[in-house]
Amino acid sequence: MDENKTPEDATQDESTLPVEEAVPVEPDPTDLGPVDAPLEQSANVTGTVTVKTKKPRNKKKMLLVVLAVLLVAVGVGAYYWFMVRDDKKTCCEAPVVEKKQEPTPAEVDEALKKFITPTTGETWLATPKKIASQKYFSYDEGDEVTYYQVGSRDGKTINMSVVCQLGCEVKLYEVTNAGTVSYIARPDSQAVYNQDTETTDKSNLKSTISFDTSTHYDSLSMPASLAIEHDYKVTKPTYPSLGEPIADTGATNKPVFSDVKTYGASKLIRSETSYVDTKLTSIGYGLQTPLGTRVWLGFEPVPTQLKGYQWTSGNSPDSDKLKAIARGCGGLGSSITRSDVLKDGDMQEIGKSSDGQTVYQLKDPNNALLTKAYQEFVEYAGTDSSVPYAGISKTEFIKEHGVVIAKDKFGQMLIYTREQLSPGYGCAKPVVYLYPTTTQSVNVRVGADVKVSEPLYPAATGWQNVIAQPNGQLSYLGHTYGSLFWEGPGYGAYPAVTSGTVVRRADAIATIQAQLAQQGLNATETADFVAYWQDKLPNKPYVRLTWFNTAQLNQLAPLAITPKPDTLIRVFLDFSGLDGPIDLPAQQLRSVPRNGFTVVEWGGLSPYKLY
Repeated sequence: MDENKTPEDATQDESTLPVEEAVPVEPDPTDLGPVDAPLEQSANVTGTVTVKTKKPRNKKKMLLVVLAVLLVAVGVGAYYWFMVRDDKKTCCEAPVVEKKQEPTPAEVDEALKKFITPTTGETWLATPKKIASQKYFSYDEGDEVTYYQVGSRDGKTINMSVVCQLGCEVKLYEVTNAGTVSYIARPDSQAVYNQDTETTDKSNLKSTISFDTSTHYDSLSMPASLAIEHDYKVTKPTYPSLGEPIADTGATNKPVFSDVKTYGASKLIRSETSYVDTKLTSIGYGLQTPLGTRVWLGFEPVPTQLKGYQWTSGNSPDSDKLKAIARGCGGLGSSITRSDVLKDGDMQEIGKSSDGQTVYQLKDPNNALLTKAYQEFVEYAGTDSSVPYAGISKTEFIKEHGVVIAKDKFGQMLIYTREQLSPGYGCAKPVVYLYPTTTQSVNVRVGADVKVSEPLYPAATGWQNVIAQPNGQLSYLGHTYGSLFWEGPGYGAYPAVTSGTVVRRADAIATIQAQLAQQGLNATETADFVAYWQDKLPNKPYVRLTWFNTAQLNQLAPLAITPKPDTLIRVFLDFSGLDGPIDLPAQQLRSVPRNGFTVVEWGGLSPYKLY
């Protein structure tokens, strides 16, 4: 297929090609053929064929008969094609959608060689250089677009735009010495691009910018997978991505990164984020590109689909899948989760994975990790009959393999839960208060899959033209509100619990009130928070309280607000019930002064099913 054609183009081309139709022809019983001719049967004929050995009296006559039969077959086929096939194709056949063919080993090797040693002539700056606004887009860019010079090719400068609204999107351009600009629509030769997305991209650019679908860069064309130690592989996303800029979020619980391998101008890295309360570590892999961006990769050392597993203990589910234990209401989870405390003696074998690896469960049914996984699921499901396994007993939870353990080739104990026996967390009751300095119209969009909202949240546009007053009163579509409310999973990564406060349940509300004040919430906002959460605290002797700050929430569920606020305060509570106190690093909470147009948001992680 032409690399410049989209799957839709290929489908259209293929639909115009004639298709040979097999037309059955009844054999002439008097025509026995030459005795010494081989008998060839078509693949769709079965049974036994008996051939008599009588020679024909007239070979010329036989030849004429054969030619006549062939002419009839061609005529019938042509009639079928022109008179019948077109009608059938129009009314009845589903359009063919081309799938990208799996590359051959030789193609994979060639792609890897070019990825490491490019043949397309690009060179990259050691660090992207920020430049003035180039105004490549047809709309008012405001401060949402940042431009960088990142490299050069064939005497042209390569520029990069970073558009940050609900997340950041990276795009590349080539600029000639004369100032002519081309948008590089398909920089990755190993990716399949969507024609609808390209149409949108084209409509967002100024008409003076040409749309280049032929240029690509070998050094940005990662093969479908990269090999790491022990014959494991990491896989690129199924969608084209140049990644997001690597930036310091300001969070104190940032992952620990380590280098794995260098591939030309790119570097494969491993990230580890440890949770102090559960003694689990989330592990992921990413590719740092020469653009100063990071693309997160897939990693599956144990098959996650349960189809093909052979169980020697408990029940035998085969239609579910395993998932890493990734707490939170984010859209991104870890590739794997490692236990930092389990030992071989803590486990017992329960079967084999579909590729023959041994899988285990915990021997002790009262193991803290197993108990926590079970409690979190039953709290989430409650008595909701729409949730599979709602009300399941702990014994059945174990039999249904609610927690599965595998030991990988690195010697790590990997912990998985079954998807149907895991909580489907949601970011609960985030409410947004708007305090402009003068009454004005405000637009608010949320980087989350909003499931519930008040007022109704239009997914395509967000809340548009909310009339906000300095006292916080809001008017929207003829109704008055004190705040904007939404619930749903965020698009970004959920922060790790690495610090917090452990208090007796009886002291939890007073502690929450004091800690909200430390983070800058006023009396009304604090009262609203307590009114919502006080009945949702776990019924355990102790409660762990961990707060996430503005920088972390901007990663989890970014807000796009126009006009841009002068002050943004976002707080989010992650809590968990405990049977006894545990040691945690103390959390340092601080507030920021409210200057100018101020936006405040509070929310938390619900332990219950929300929608």
